[in-house]
Amino acid sequence: MDPTTSKAAAFWNDAQRRSLPARSRWWQFPTIHAHINRMTTGQPRPGAHAGFHHLIEQAASSGPFARAVSVGCGTGVMEMELVVAGLVGEFHLYEISSVRIAAGRQHAERLGITDKVFFHETDAFTDCRDRTFDLVYWHDALHHMPDTEMAVAWSRERLRAGGVFAMNDFVGPSRFQWTDRMLDFGSRFRQGLPDRYLVAPGDPARSIPRAVLRPSIDLMIAEDPSEAADSDRIIPSLKAIFPDIQIRLTGGVIYHSALNDILSNIDEQADEGLLKTALLLDESLTLLGETHYAVAMATR
Repeated sequence: MDPTTSKAAAFWNDAQRRSLPARSRWWQFPTIHAHINRMTTGQPRPGAHAGFHHLIEQAASSGPFARAVSVGCGTGVMEMELVVAGLVGEFHLYEISSVRIAAGRQHAERLGITDKVFFHETDAFTDCRDRTFDLVYWHDALHHMPDTEMAVAWSRERLRAGGVFAMNDFVGPSRFQWTDRMLDFGSRFRQGLPDRYLVAPGDPARSIPRAVLRPSIDLMIAEDPSEAADSDRIIPSLKAIFPDIQIRLTGGVIYHSALNDILSNIDEQADEGLLKTALLLDESLTLLGETHYAVAMATR
């Protein structure tokens, strides 16, 4: 591995061992899952990525994908769901974190699908140069690629004729350098919250700032040099390389950024009105083109 990739691998090895505070991120909230799935498919399905996988199921209407590939798969849990569901025959999973690969292999053993799931701790772009696939799957990994245009082009090249490209990913500003409008609406939303929602998780003496700010690029690179390295080129690259691609913006300005950590103080039942209002604002911003996430599907 080159030094940058090695540093990112070390970060994700450590991340696999760490645990976030309970209910402090959007992916820990069923209400937000349902909201995203409604924006993806029109139906508020339960499950963090159920809408995305429903689109893949629709694309497999004529039969399962015989061979699929995923780059930056982490533990591969989501990819294995497609195998268990009978939507993918064999999945080739590429990952730089040895700790995550080990966890993924254990999960595959528990599911009894080790003959259908193959982990590779190597560079997919080189290793798959002469292979083709029926499905190229990206889930919160494309935004970690240093050259997203190259990664999208590689994806198309690896697809057989009629193969499917499926992406559910962060597509917002590179290195989380939020637009002025994102900062404005996120900060104004926080400013309207009572103080009790701004208690920092795990540290009651500390308050979460009311202003949403851009993180330090230097600090981001120091922690994980792969994080959102080239993310703002994803959507332009998708449109250029897959002219007929279907892209669904799924938001995040509020639920990913403005509510970050604040979610630990929100109860889905008691604070249902607040959460629904937050998601309505988030969706409105998405209609203005301000988004952090998107789902995209294309056929070669």
